[in-house]
Amino acid sequence: MKNSKKKVLSLFSVVIGSFLITGVASAATLSSVTITGTKAVGSTLTAVPVGVTTQVNYRWYSATTADGEYSLIPGATATTTIPTGAYVGKFFKVEASSTAPDDGIATSTATTAITAKQLTIADPTLTLSKVYDGDRTAAVTAGALSGVIDGDTVTVSAVGTYDTATTTTGKTITVVYTLAGAQATGYTKPVDYTSTSGVVTAKQLTISDPTLTTTKNYDGNTSASVTAGTLSGVVGSDTVTVTATGTYNNVDVGTGRGITVAYTLAGADSVNYTKPVDYSVSTGVIVGAGAASSAYYAPVTTTPVVVTATPVVTATPTLPANPTQADYQNLISSLLAQVSALQSQLPAATVSGTGYKFVSALSFGNTSDSVKQLQMFLKAQGSEIYPSGATTGYFGQLTQNAVKAFQVKYGLAKAGDAGYGFVGPKTRAKINQLQGM
Repeated sequence: MKNSKKKVLSLFSVVIGSFLITGVASAATLSSVTITGTKAVGSTLTAVPVGVTTQVNYRWYSATTADGEYSLIPGATATTTIPTGAYVGKFFKVEASSTAPDDGIATSTATTAITAKQLTIADPTLTLSKVYDGDRTAAVTAGALSGVIDGDTVTVSAVGTYDTATTTTGKTITVVYTLAGAQATGYTKPVDYTSTSGVVTAKQLTISDPTLTTTKNYDGNTSASVTAGTLSGVVGSDTVTVTATGTYNNVDVGTGRGITVAYTLAGADSVNYTKPVDYSVSTGVIVGAGAASSAYYAPVTTTPVVVTATPVVTATPTLPANPTQADYQNLISSLLAQVSALQSQLPAATVSGTGYKFVSALSFGNTSDSVKQLQMFLKAQGSEIYPSGATTGYFGQLTQNAVKAFQVKYGLAKAGDAGYGFVGPKTRAKINQLQGM
């Protein structure tokens, strides 16, 4: 019985053993593994086993060369893996191990080198206009960076540059990006940005007050002597110079004249600047005396003609001792005849003058010796022309009224005419004529 049981158990063992051997021999085998997917930072790499496709474990490795020593990538134990920026330029392999009864293991061949990932970026905040400053820098702030893998540290900066530094419109501005950060080498920077709407405007210059001569003798023109002040605001070694031209607002003798100083820029770089604001004063004086103006204002020194002839006077009639009314009448008639005879001997009357030749225009508001000479002339014409007779040297309302009366008397001008109340060429010529000049 015991022997029978042993035989049965022995046979069972053989059968079971045979079954196990047969089962193992017929199981699927893990023969190889390959890697699919784009070999780039941020792209998904997938392990594809051949043979057993379930109950497989994976471990991913990297190396600096395809046939170099591979190191385990921490945490990379899934069917897929995504290379981060730290692995750009490296080679990947994957090891697959089956948990099936045959316990098979397979390792892939090396991938090609992992390439960098192209990043994109939003448009920058770009300042398109600036005042000339001598350089090509444009103010810019980079937009938002896109495409960086979670966990990678990558930042971006932007530099804007004008094509030239000179002033003009429609200038090209180029924005160049630069990546930084621990994993920056794993990425390709965004494509540079350009704009053709750049503008560089001229820079306004300033200048210190000029050295201005505000008084001069009459010379028939409006020029004023001036030396420009010190120019400020020129950039670096730019070549810019300044000249100044002073101009009176009136050529005639007088005070309170306006003088304007206008500036002009020159030099190789002057096109990039705006000239200083013109300078002006209202304290200019043009005088009518002195050597420089003697040819214009020299008084006439002709000695006046004095009549020295003695008038012929007849004997004075007398009355008889006891005059009658007829005697008185005869005496009166005789005296009247003598007066008439004496009047006939008087020289012809002439228009009074000052002996001063007028050669420049005079108008309301002028103050000068010429105005005083004019007032003296007008006074000599009588109270119907110049009632006040004031000789102050200031051409005020009373003087202007007298000029108007003189012009009307001689038919030179009337109300509404351009020269009414103004001592212009026609009026001066008449005054000089009446003085025998």
